[in-house]
Amino acid sequence: MKTKLPITALRALTLCLVLAPPLQAAPLVGRPAPALVVSDIAGRTLDLQALRGRVVVVALWATWCPDCRAELRMLGEFADRYRSDGVEVIGLSVDGRHERGAVRKIASGLAYPVAMLADAAGSGFDSPPAVPETLVIDRAGIVRAVLGAEQAPIREEALAALVAPLLRTGAPSSPARPIAGALIRTPPSRPSV
Repeated sequence: MKTKLPITALRALTLCLVLAPPLQAAPLVGRPAPALVVSDIAGRTLDLQALRGRVVVVALWATWCPDCRAELRMLGEFADRYRSDGVEVIGLSVDGRHERGAVRKIASGLAYPVAMLADAAGSGFDSPPAVPETLVIDRAGIVRAVLGAEQAPIREEALAALVAPLLRTGAPSSPARPIAGALIRTPPSRPSV
């Protein structure tokens, strides 16, 4: 009888884990971008609110993540190519403060500003469940796409396909649609009443 209790408890726990809904962060797509005011690695202030009127790509990454490093290089080329069209790229490292030297070394070769999430006290950004994670924010400051680690590394063509309509139309009224080769987290549809 002693062996029945642990097995029963284990079965009950397994059943709870299987039937429980997955934990997810509140969907960002279609909502205003979180606040972000932080000093970048070079000491300049980055203020996401001040970039209204431009399309902003925020890349959350870590020094230990190979897919992140691949995306950082691509985002540098993307920033150079689209900056004159009204696109800004910001890198936001999720590394701890003790990794500042490694972050600074990587950031020194990039064509866009990089800051550390650890320095962004009071910002609306949280560390993502996995990196890399990239947010595409329209000219009005609304998040239009969140590309997560499951589709990393992001291809430049996929990112350009998300950004191009935002440059042409300013701030569209509907969330971005999925495109070939990219998975995009969008808010769940609400049932009509």
